[in-house]
Amino acid sequence: MTLPWPSLLLLLWPAAVQTPDRVHLMDATTVSGQVTAATLDAVSVTGASGEQKIEARQVFRIEFADKPEALRNAESFLQAHDYQNAVNSFESADGAVGPWWVQPVARLGRADALLAWSRIDKSRAGEAADAYAQWLSAYPNSFFEPRARLGQARALSLAGKTEDASRLLEELATTAFQRNLGKHVELGARLERALAYLAGGQAQVAEARLNDLVPEIGQVLSAGPPKALVAPLRQLLAQAEIALGEAKVARNGDAAARPYWEGLLADRSAGPDTRGAATIGLALAARSEGKHREAQLLLARVVATLPGGSETLARALYELGDVSRELGNSPVASALYFQQVVAEFPSSPWAAKARVELGG
Repeated sequence: MTLPWPSLLLLLWPAAVQTPDRVHLMDATTVSGQVTAATLDAVSVTGASGEQKIEARQVFRIEFADKPEALRNAESFLQAHDYQNAVNSFESADGAVGPWWVQPVARLGRADALLAWSRIDKSRAGEAADAYAQWLSAYPNSFFEPRARLGQARALSLAGKTEDASRLLEELATTAFQRNLGKHVELGARLERALAYLAGGQAQVAEARLNDLVPEIGQVLSAGPPKALVAPLRQLLAQAEIALGEAKVARNGDAAARPYWEGLLADRSAGPDTRGAATIGLALAARSEGKHREAQLLLARVVATLPGGSETLARALYELGDVSRELGNSPVASALYFQQVVAEFPSSPWAAKARVELGG
């Protein structure tokens, strides 16, 4: 029997090959295959050699492949800071046809988009917290539960519910310790708890917690953590060191925090964000003493030397605009710095402040 041309072409055409998912492990190796389940106990991966169950504590992150178009679009909108379209697209992706993970990933993405939106519009914080709560109710014991709990706590903090955020973060830190989910989860939850207290006007509590946390993160790094955790732990250390300085400022003022910032700058192991934040701290101390030109020069140094894409750089630009205005818009008009913050860091809280200064 002779097959018709369409059928013959189908036989000759190579079958579509599914792109494998990738499971990134704590030791910086990867396992490829189809992820069929992901809980706080284990991640199941089916590959050429059959099914493999990996303990969740050995997994750093999961990278899903072959995402539906709606989900890819939503992630692109979120990356572009187009939060309204990101939220709408994640809602569309919720109903997309695909593997088992599409719906929970889309719903968690929607909550993440609302949280990012809340950073520049706090009226969205309650909606973000509710979205995380609904997700946690729908997907108990998911591998992504720590991420959702952290997001929920951040949203509650932005909504001004400091004690609720603190309680959730304490529970997350305890769970991470008991289930050995990785020091980055436990220490990250403790850092967020201190930040929630700082944002909630409880600087003394935040300072006390950060005084304990900063050396502990340093000790974990010195002990040689799993390879995948080195960069996240260094980032946590930088965030904690900067937050400790901000807590000292909140308690006693810019000038009183000068010795702390000077100590950070003297530390050769400090990263660029930490050094940038310390220089900003010294600039604000100088301004508080009436030394506006010195403050301007210090801030300009941060802008000239700090790598782009940093929240610290956004703050340096904003503060530089503020000082320039106090100096009569000399040598550069303050509006130019505020415009740069809005253009380069649209999702930063400093952009929200800059829009106010620009009359927007």
